[in-house]
Amino acid sequence: MVHSLFNCIFPFRQKPASTYPLSKYSYSFQRRLRELATPKEAYNIQLADVDDTLNFDPKVKYKFKSTMCYNQTENALFLRGNGENMEFDETILYDVYGLKLYNVDSSVFDHMLFQKLLRKPKWLTIWNSTIDSTFITECARQYGKLRQYQSVWLESCNVTTSNIFEEIRKQNFAFDEITFSNCFNFDWINSLLLLKKPLEPNIILRGTLDDIFWNVNADNFEKLFIHKNKCDNIRYLVINCEPQASVTWHDIKHRILNVFNNNFVECDDRIQEFDLEISTSDERCRFVYRKSVWLKHKNRCEPNNYYLIPDAISSASPYNN
Repeated sequence: MVHSLFNCIFPFRQKPASTYPLSKYSYSFQRRLRELATPKEAYNIQLADVDDTLNFDPKVKYKFKSTMCYNQTENALFLRGNGENMEFDETILYDVYGLKLYNVDSSVFDHMLFQKLLRKPKWLTIWNSTIDSTFITECARQYGKLRQYQSVWLESCNVTTSNIFEEIRKQNFAFDEITFSNCFNFDWINSLLLLKKPLEPNIILRGTLDDIFWNVNADNFEKLFIHKNKCDNIRYLVINCEPQASVTWHDIKHRILNVFNNNFVECDDRIQEFDLEISTSDERCRFVYRKSVWLKHKNRCEPNNYYLIPDAISSASPYNN
């Protein structure tokens, strides 16, 4: 029964949720509850106890630190902040910006350190570890729902799963960016080509030119972008080339242009609608796929397209097939 027009206009005026006055329970019950509560649960109860009426000692303290680091082989857990390493305090709940895991396997995601985090860090870095299907499954279970604008970085890892991108997609990882830096057994080009459905995060590849392009040619590289406008398997690809002896930026760019085989057009590095970025620590070039819908639209609407590098404008016509 509707009692008034006001109730129709504002249906959110409902009976308030039930409350549980823990302070009215026995002391033994409160102590047992404190024993069973995780640090994060105890901290949340402390926040709700604004009148400080509960017997919830010891109190959980809270600190912000830039990075938490854990080496599973050495069982060493420490924090980093203000340029210094600090010991881990089990009585404190931490809010950290980043988490670094060294020499770990899938069992690391059951470690107590995850109970000491107030919320999931913004970025996760994994060093010198084996990445298999079990590792990805456990990582998704513990770390899958991260903050907004989050990233995952794999450094010097051995990738043993048959297709890491497909595994990530199936686990519904919610992050913006994944970086592969000097990883082993990593056939990234064929893994991307075999993706069955779109992959959400942007992909960054870091390493020497030989390590990244060891099995890449003009044909399979172009296939990544031929159907990009239809299935959008990747949003964009960034390749960051590490320095090599006697290898200059001119050498890197020349080799990459040979791989491109005139399928990509260099553009102003300020645009955001690019398909591919090639960079070093000092230089950067962005490219769009020559047959992309975006480039065709720009060429039709803006014949003197200021987004493109002048030398490349003549070869950027969508009709130069």
